[in-house]
Amino acid sequence: MTGEEITQLSQLEADIQSAYVVAMAEMDVVGDSLVAKKLPQTILDRHDAAKFQIQIKCTALMQA
Repeated sequence: MTGEEITQLSQLEADIQSAYVVAMAEMDVVGDSLVAKKLPQTILDRHDAAKFQIQIKCTALMQA
């Protein structure tokens, strides 16, 4: 790998990490909204499962 390629990969990693932080923050806001609306536990569970899937996929992507 060239130095430029390493720099590009480092920037991509930083961009992915930044997008992940934003996505998780947005998921937290949505989760709080669902709770505030007193939606059924099934909905809250689905939201939590979706958030967990994002975490798993991001971890897998960063380890690849």
